[in-house]
Amino acid sequence: MTLELLSSLIALAGVVISILASAYVSSRQSKIEIKKLRAELQMTYASKLLEKRMNAYPDLFKHISDFEKVFKYGAMQKPVVDKLFEAILLWDSSNSLFMSSNAIRKYVRFRRFILTLKELPKKEFDNFFSNDETR
Repeated sequence: MTLELLSSLIALAGVVISILASAYVSSRQSKIEIKKLRAELQMTYASKLLEKRMNAYPDLFKHISDFEKVFKYGAMQKPVVDKLFEAILLWDSSNSLFMSSNAIRKYVRFRRFILTLKELPKKEFDNFFSNDETR
């Protein structure tokens, strides 16, 4: 082998190693940047979702709180249950998308309970609320 050919091969090997190292570093930096962007996107999403929940939940809480006060301390009447059921259905139509899975499970249980009360015949309804044990 001639000296010129040997030097050319050594130079070529250096260039190939340099290209491979550059490609590796570039690929690694790209993956790091993608992870950063994903994390930033998730943070933005979580922040906006929390903001929406903070705006939506107080309305639902007010309806439930008002109902609970009548349930515990007042004279419960069917129109109160009907009004609450309608109110939570309206709230649900606009805001259920923002609920967490845990909140959805509890909300569905509560809504079923209210629906059960709503569908009780008046006499059974009055009996249910006149009995201190079922209150």
